[in-house]
Amino acid sequence: MIDPTVIPAVITALTAPASITQATFSGLHAYTAYRVRVVAVNQAALEGKSDWSEVTTLSAPPSEVANMTVDILPDGRSLHFTWAEPAIPNGKVRGCF
Repeated sequence: MIDPTVIPAVITALTAPASITQATFSGLHAYTAYRVRVVAVNQAALEGKSDWSEVTTLSAPPSEVANMTVDILPDGRSLHFTWAEPAIPNGKVRGCF
């Protein structure tokens, strides 16, 4: 059953024997919220579901800053820089240095 509150609807399933009580998902995107839960199924096909948990992966370095331009101002001793924000921020960009 698909939970309609998960946006975007990306469904990844892991099937494990009953003796397994932990799992690892890797290759996730940086600074992205994921919703996860565990569903147990027995021989009668009855389901016991955990509550949904939302977790956000850690930040990573942003993509490169692009479209930088430099202009010399009329006084001849000042430079004016402009640039585009990183296409993939991978978190909250705190500033540019």
